[in-house]
Amino acid sequence: MEKTFMKQRFFIPFLLLIGTLLVACGSTSSANAGTTGSPTSGATQTAPSHFKVSDVVMVGATWKAVVNSVTTNTGENYNTPTKGIYVIVDITLTNISNKEQNISSFINFKMKGSDGTAYNEAFTSGLTGVSPAPDGKVETGGLSKGDFVYDIPVAVKSLVFSFSPDAFASGQTIWDLNL
Repeated sequence: MEKTFMKQRFFIPFLLLIGTLLVACGSTSSANAGTTGSPTSGATQTAPSHFKVSDVVMVGATWKAVVNSVTTNTGENYNTPTKGIYVIVDITLTNISNKEQNISSFINFKMKGSDGTAYNEAFTSGLTGVSPAPDGKVETGGLSKGDFVYDIPVAVKSLVFSFSPDAFASGQTIWDLNL
């Protein structure tokens, strides 16, 4: 009885590890790489490695993404940044696929300084003019719009904002943000 329990205790985690490795290694898609497109013509072109604010970016065959604006805010009342200033990224995502998609502000989006320093999304509530970040299910053809708020040191003037719609596939869409 003791030997059977010990075998099961190590066998199940081993299977989970092997399964995770197979899923991670089996995907070689670069479907997350973005391409720019003209919103009026619908044409796409080969993607530059980085995009700028207001570029319409086709992310694979799943999303159309636009960083609408980047603003700063010094906070108000009890919502004050601890590092210096809030940077607010307003984004709109459109599900262009033929099935429902999930979006997570925590998993799919990252912010870094140009020096590689990672910044986490700030937890603010009630900051005037700020909408919640995109999260949840998005139906075919549906929109998800919202604001990402990051607490950034005032000295940082150049940021890199990235969107990776699939945590297990290679590729990401990157915007260069200048304050």
